[in-house]
Amino acid sequence: MSFLKRSTTMILLGLLAACGGTAPPPIDLAAEEDAIRERTRQWKEAVAAKDLDEVMSYYASDAVQMVAGMAPMVGHQAIRDWLDTWLLDPAIDNHFAADAVEIASSGDLAYERGSWTFTKESPEGPEEDFGKYVCIWKKVDGTWYAALDISQSDAAPLEP
Repeated sequence: MSFLKRSTTMILLGLLAACGGTAPPPIDLAAEEDAIRERTRQWKEAVAAKDLDEVMSYYASDAVQMVAGMAPMVGHQAIRDWLDTWLLDPAIDNHFAADAVEIASSGDLAYERGSWTFTKESPEGPEEDFGKYVCIWKKVDGTWYAALDISQSDAAPLEP
């Protein structure tokens, strides 16, 4: 093999090695699911403690909250303003539980679906509602944050 062919071959092999590099480590989907379930557990504790600052720490800065009967709330301030209207009320009790968590193969997006209950004590007696939710999580700098949180009541829809 001539010097020119050998040099060209070595350069091409070097370029291929540089471009290919090493493959990223595989995503441990079970560990990522556990991480989201743990974030959800901590989030539930913050809701139960009525700790608004802690609750907000689970939302991405550009998060969107969608609840029935309201326009979507976009960003921390809009979500915080809405939570401030009911989260701190001692007459309100809110619980939620994940039924399933699915992680994208990329390891940076996931969804959680589950159910919730909402009770408010009033002079007329307890007001109750229950329903389901979907939360889309995104991983930012190694931490999972709620990017889109959608809830829906199971109450019968209003007749047209």
